[in-house]
Amino acid sequence: MKPRLFQNRGDKARAARRVGSPPHAPSHKLRAGSGPAIIAGEKIGAPTASPLPRRALARRNREEFMILDAINSLGRYAAAIPGLDAARAFILDPATAGLPPGRYELSDGIYALVQEYRSAPATEKRWEIHKERHDLQFIVSGEECIGWSSTLVDPEPYDAARDIAFGDEVLSPTELRLPSGHFAFFFALEAHRPGIIAPGASDSSRSVRKIVVKLPAI
Repeated sequence: MKPRLFQNRGDKARAARRVGSPPHAPSHKLRAGSGPAIIAGEKIGAPTASPLPRRALARRNREEFMILDAINSLGRYAAAIPGLDAARAFILDPATAGLPPGRYELSDGIYALVQEYRSAPATEKRWEIHKERHDLQFIVSGEECIGWSSTLVDPEPYDAARDIAFGDEVLSPTELRLPSGHFAFFFALEAHRPGIIAPGASDSSRSVRKIVVKLPAI
């Protein structure tokens, strides 16, 4: 019996573009920092890290990737992703720094989750996907690694009320390292596994304060 695949069917953001048939790439690691932002398979700025793998099973030969960048570069993507301006305003608002953990409604169906937790070994974390929303995950303090993949294999039943499905296997995983002041943007149906201890992280940097903004996948 073939495994059931829960793969990204393509985002409607204008950043998406058509490309030739992508190869199946091995897993590797990517570190946030002064390197390029990556969106729709295009590198912006001088490359200092390997590009993310192309989709193995993308529909219509489309290549669409998550974004990894510093928070002061978030505005450069606003024209391509509806709702990103509202997310940026919330994150950069000085008042947000004093908010306790919880859910905060923004505008146009966008909401933010302020979280505080300790990063944990990858074995204690699970892969997840969302169908109806994109995820913007910003590290306020501390650091962590987040797994990323285009395809979740054999997912558990989708929970529509929570807009989430979990699983334990993905294709061609990539490990992203997010220090404070950086964000990762995951399009709907991109598998990700947040909250993992970064290699060599100090005890204090395992204490993470994060803002996750949920944007409708329109």
